[in-house]
Amino acid sequence: MEASDSSSKLAREMEEGRIVTLSQCEKEIAVSPTLSSGTTFVGSTYSPRGVLSVVRTIPSRLRRKFSVRNPKKRRVPKIVIRKLENSPKGFPYVASYLDSDDSFMIYRRFGFLHARLLLNKQDELRALESDLRAVDQQDWNDASRRKYLKSRTKDNARESAANATSRKQLLETIEKKTLEYGQLLFQAQQLVSLNRPANRDHRSVINMMENHNPLFETEASFIYEKEDLITLRPGRETAFLDAFVERMLQMCHCKPIQRIFCSEETRAKSDDVNLHYFTRERINAFVTFIITCFILVVLIVPIWALYHITTNTNGSATSPTCLGVLLVSTLIFSAILSLFTKARRHEILAAAAG
Repeated sequence: MEASDSSSKLAREMEEGRIVTLSQCEKEIAVSPTLSSGTTFVGSTYSPRGVLSVVRTIPSRLRRKFSVRNPKKRRVPKIVIRKLENSPKGFPYVASYLDSDDSFMIYRRFGFLHARLLLNKQDELRALESDLRAVDQQDWNDASRRKYLKSRTKDNARESAANATSRKQLLETIEKKTLEYGQLLFQAQQLVSLNRPANRDHRSVINMMENHNPLFETEASFIYEKEDLITLRPGRETAFLDAFVERMLQMCHCKPIQRIFCSEETRAKSDDVNLHYFTRERINAFVTFIITCFILVVLIVPIWALYHITTNTNGSATSPTCLGVLLVSTLIFSAILSLFTKARRHEILAAAAG
């Protein structure tokens, strides 16, 4: 009787969820590592060691579930560098040379041709403007035709006289010519706003033309049109300090300097010992470091001088000396900005006033 009561009680507790088997425990552990309070383990396979083994497998199961499988290692493609010596002599060689560095991107802007085209388009528009005024005046002089000046619909609906141009056709022609003129005008403005090449860069391209002779004399004559040449290089790169640093690096060219200021990709552009390439980012970083050092010196030295003057000098000599120190430091600071950077005049004035 007691055995049947205990078995029925055990079955009732299992149905209510207060007693679970080991398989049910494993399922619950896989979902949540913590079990509900008051749960009792029962079964012939239950043992503390088995529970611990199940608990130990939880981290590995979670890692397998949430970890991202590593994709197969792909072979990194080799960077393609256009070698100057691999280009055929002629226009391919010149194009490879001009594209090898920003300093060599020198081309003609054809200012004379742009001026001629603009004058021609301008005169065409002048003639069309006169024709439009004549048509308007004819309609105004005739009282019966003044309505065409007041209504675009009526003006387009009327039939033009024989061998005469309607106002609609005339306006369409003016629109086409005006758009062409505006496009050409803005194109000429953009070309004029581009920078002129530096003398050292222009000289480098001339030396390449004269030493290698890749083109005939007629085709290579564009490089001698100095007043008509432009460069695609950004304007800041033509600052005095940038040019000075590049010139010094070319004069002191050696393997340590080449490794510091020339990357592996840049060195692979050419095997010519007389042609020196430098990585633009490294040159800019070095120039920025020099300018920072100059500015720190200009800011710290006057402060130290003023402190020394105010502590070791009589009060009668302090004011003129301090003014002299401030004046000299301001002049030096303005000179550094104007020589070592491409700062504009108002930027220099604002920096000096601050």
